[in-house]
Amino acid sequence: MEINNSNLALLIDAENTTADIDIIAQLLAEVAKYGITNIKRIYGDWTNNLLNPWKPILLKYSIQPIQQFTYTTGKNNSDSALIIDAMDLLYNHTYLNGFCIVSSDSDFTRLATRLRESGKLVLGIGQQKTPQAFRASCDRFIYTEILKPKVEPEIKPQTINSINNKIDISTDKKLTKHILSVFKSISDEEGKATLSIMRGQLDKILNDFDPRNYGFAKFSSFIEATKLFELSNKNTIIKLKNNTQNKNFSTKEQLINAFKNTANSKGIAYLSQIKANLNFDPKELGYKTFSSYIKASQLFDLINRGTQAKFKKQPNE
Repeated sequence: MEINNSNLALLIDAENTTADIDIIAQLLAEVAKYGITNIKRIYGDWTNNLLNPWKPILLKYSIQPIQQFTYTTGKNNSDSALIIDAMDLLYNHTYLNGFCIVSSDSDFTRLATRLRESGKLVLGIGQQKTPQAFRASCDRFIYTEILKPKVEPEIKPQTINSINNKIDISTDKKLTKHILSVFKSISDEEGKATLSIMRGQLDKILNDFDPRNYGFAKFSSFIEATKLFELSNKNTIIKLKNNTQNKNFSTKEQLINAFKNTANSKGIAYLSQIKANLNFDPKELGYKTFSSYIKASQLFDLINRGTQAKFKKQPNE
């Protein structure tokens, strides 16, 4: 879906968003990746001195403040104003392709769902503490924590690496499972996939996915850190490392042993029998079919319409 030329409305909940001029600058740049921000509004009770830090930001970035008086103590009255405005924009500004809601409040969950039901793109931006319900209701959700400008360290070379704050994602089993699942769904018969397609598919199943959440500026660096893949062709193509699934001995050795155990006196074995003697599933290595895995091993020739295999040459005993 091409969204770079989309028309967007940016709606900010002032009472649930930090008034940090550096973060807002990064936020606007992030939203610009998704389209043109035709409407920029921010909601709050501007008679409240707590919102004073917002004023220079609004002037600098031409964000229109919308006044909503606080009628009841403890209630965020700007929520209702933002929701009403969003629905008004939905029906009366039909040129809009999407909405960006900036808040960490779950009260906007139903609004986001309703906008998506009308075919609008919904981009959410908020803190990591934002309730899952609101995050899940958006097409994409971006954490404000990753929008903070990097602080330059003092001139102490030994501390430079400490500011990267990279997370060891290779130990995150849930994330690894998602990554492998996506790779299996998009890899070709040679067990290879395009990095950009991999990123796009991850964005679809994990709407708050962003390599910056894990301390990586580039997706390619994130993929390398999983320790699952090899990158090639200027970091545009990936394939699983040969040792991704082999805990006891290499998959190549297992394949040779499986062939030896099933081959007849003529040195020919059925692929189905070879597969049954393996302790791993080649699909977990990114191969869609067993025959494609056999071809990729470069050990065998396929015969009889690809149902049987024989060694190209005898392996070393």
